[in-house]
Amino acid sequence: DGANTTSVEVRADPRSSHPAAAYSAQDRITASLQDDLAELFGSVRKLRAARGQITGAVARSLGTGAHAELKTAGDSLDRRMREAEERIVQPKSTTFQDVVNFTSKLDAQLLQLMGAVDGAVPPVTAGQQERFADLTRLWAEEKGRIDQLLGGDLNAFNALVQRHGVPAVVPPDGGLAGIQSDS
Repeated sequence: DGANTTSVEVRADPRSSHPAAAYSAQDRITASLQDDLAELFGSVRKLRAARGQITGAVARSLGTGAHAELKTAGDSLDRRMREAEERIVQPKSTTFQDVVNFTSKLDAQLLQLMGAVDGAVPPVTAGQQERFADLTRLWAEEKGRIDQLLGGDLNAFNALVQRHGVPAVVPPDGGLAGIQSDS
């Protein structure tokens, strides 16, 4: 309603001599890390949803002449999707103490860097910038693999499934245009 609003001016800490550009660089890296993490976790959700649907498609083929072929193809795709997930998150971690029991994956490394960059006073160090570049490259590589799994590889499985009259697997974002699922 505007009656309960006021204007404010955010100023730099007067005890700090860092230029505004240093804060902007820090904000850009933090925002990029947040975007990468959101995309990474979204990819994990999509992989898990697709894996569940693959299992369902294979189960629906039980008792048909296509079951052995679909099971082999489904198991292979499920395994590759699980491996992709396990390269970017540690599914065995369930408590805060598991960081000592299981190797940290890409998600934990991105989170650690984001905490180091966002929790520090600018400027972002050269080491943090190098690690940011490394992790960004690693995520781009993994994202490419995941996109192939959820795209071309899943489309190939769906073509096999549809050829045998079993309902297809549809990614949660509806990415496979024209493919219908009755499940």
